[in-house]
Amino acid sequence: MIDGTWFRNISWNTIQETTVGQPIPDRLYHYTSSEGLKGIIESNCIRFADAMFMNDGSETVHGMYLFAQILTDFMADKPDDEKSLAEELKQELAVTANIMRPIIFCMSAEQNLLNQWRDYGADVVPYSIEFDTYVLQRSNEFTFPVYLAKVIYEIHYQQHLLLKLIAAIYQRAKDIPAGLEISQELKSQLLKAVAIEILWLLYRFKNPAFAAEQEWRLISHGDSVAYYTQPRFRTSRLGVIPFYEFRATKSLTLPIRSVLVGPSPYSNMSNMALQQFLAAHGYGGVATNYSTIPIRR
Repeated sequence: MIDGTWFRNISWNTIQETTVGQPIPDRLYHYTSSEGLKGIIESNCIRFADAMFMNDGSETVHGMYLFAQILTDFMADKPDDEKSLAEELKQELAVTANIMRPIIFCMSAEQNLLNQWRDYGADVVPYSIEFDTYVLQRSNEFTFPVYLAKVIYEIHYQQHLLLKLIAAIYQRAKDIPAGLEISQELKSQLLKAVAIEILWLLYRFKNPAFAAEQEWRLISHGDSVAYYTQPRFRTSRLGVIPFYEFRATKSLTLPIRSVLVGPSPYSNMSNMALQQFLAAHGYGGVATNYSTIPIRR
C-alpha cells in the first residue's frame, strides 16, 4: 500500500554513513562569554537557538542551496514530468524547513581553540564549558528530546551524501507501481515525507568556512519543541529573537564536568573567581583551569 510512510527512514543509510569511524564523544565543549556562563550556571539552563535567527546567515540556507543544485543536475536527463515533480519538491522543502526548523545548541570537539576564544572573547573573558554528552541525550531527563550530530563541512562529502540520498529517493519513487492513481492529497503527503528525510541530512551540513570550529550540535526541531515548551526571547544583533530553555528535570544542576577560562592577562585570578562562582551555585565539584594560549587584545 502506498501512503505517507512510503519514504519513511530512507535517509537512514545515508546518515549512518556519516557516523562510521565517528563514535559519539562522551564530552564536548560549549564556548561562551562571561555573561553566557553566568546565565547558564545561575539558571541551571542551556539556551537552544532557533537556527533561523542565528548571526550566521548561511546557517539554514547552505544545505538548501546545495540540495537544489544537486537535484537539478541529477534530474537533467529525466522526463519533463519528473523534472516538474523535482521542482515541487524544492518548494515543499522550503515550506517543511520552516516548520521543522532546527533548534540547536552548539558545542566543539576541542576545549581550547584559538578561533573560538577570538569569537567569544571580545572585551570580556570567555569560557569553555565541558558537558557530559551522554547525559544530555537522556530524553526523559530534560525539557525536550534532542539528538547529537557531528557537523559536516567538507563540500565534496556533502555533495556525495546528497547524491546518494537523492538516488535512493528516486529509486523508491520508481518502485511505485506504474499506472497507480496518486491523488493530490497523497502526492502532497509523499512530497512532505521526502522533504523531512532530506532535512534530517541537511541539518548536519555547514559552510566549509567554519570547519575550524569542529562543531557537534544537539538538535531538536521547531514542531517538536513546541509540544514541550514555549519560546522565550532575548536581544541580539538581529534584534529580539527566540530561544528555548533546556533544563534538567531530574537534577538540580546540569551535567557540567569542567570549565576552562579563556586567554586573559589575569588567568589565575579569573580562575579563582570562577571557582567561587561555581561553588556558590551548586557546582563546587566542577574542575576548572585556564588557557595558556597567547592572544592579543
